[in-house]
Amino acid sequence: MEDPATTNHIHCKSTDNFPHYPEEFYVSSILLTCTPKELCSFQQHCWNLFLQQSQATYTVEHNLHQAQQHSSSPLHFQGLLWKKTTTIAEDGITENYYWIQQHTCANRADHAILEPGYTVYSGLQKCCNVWQFWIACDVALYSIGITLSIVEMK
Repeated sequence: MEDPATTNHIHCKSTDNFPHYPEEFYVSSILLTCTPKELCSFQQHCWNLFLQQSQATYTVEHNLHQAQQHSSSPLHFQGLLWKKTTTIAEDGITENYYWIQQHTCANRADHAILEPGYTVYSGLQKCCNVWQFWIACDVALYSIGITLSIVEMK
């Protein structure tokens, strides 16, 4: 018989893949994290969106009113991060996160506002061939460096 204390761990299949795509809104107390495979799926999906457009960049935007699909007021999400925009360009993907805050005005009901939080950029190193990366993503994750930077917005 196995000891429950030593067997109580999470089993993750290498096939598990739950990326968070830009069309979906994101609200949380922490920045979005993902596995290398989820990052690859996210980037591939974004690249496909980019290829469908005839613009230099493609932006998916989520305004705070979308929070009302899940709550009667965006103020219920006060203090949490809201992913407002995802911008896709040939050189990478930029995600902008904002803090949901309460704004109080005299003679007016309190309402939610977005204050700058973080910008997350994921892109390829300059030496990479973009087409090779997107086509051979599973292999590329192990042989091509991915640039990821997180910057606090001021």
